[in-house]
Amino acid sequence: REPRIAKRVNAATQRMLGIFAKAIRRAQVEGDIPTRADPEALAAFFLCSVSGLRNMLQTRMDRDLLRATTAQVLAALRA
Repeated sequence: REPRIAKRVNAATQRMLGIFAKAIRRAQVEGDIPTRADPEALAAFFLCSVSGLRNMLQTRMDRDLLRATTAQVLAALRA
């Protein structure tokens, strides 16, 4: 709600998206992620996934479910 804080949070989010997109592009060059995938969209998906996993960890979610969810996120990146 505070504009100054919102601006900082947005800037940090944009930096993370840029870092993830760069890593995805590199993985595409290396053949680990299909080149048909949009790096920016995958970066946003991954950021949302990491945020959700963090929430699951904080609620002490079942470890097996966390592992399965993480595996599903990684599989989606490679699909």
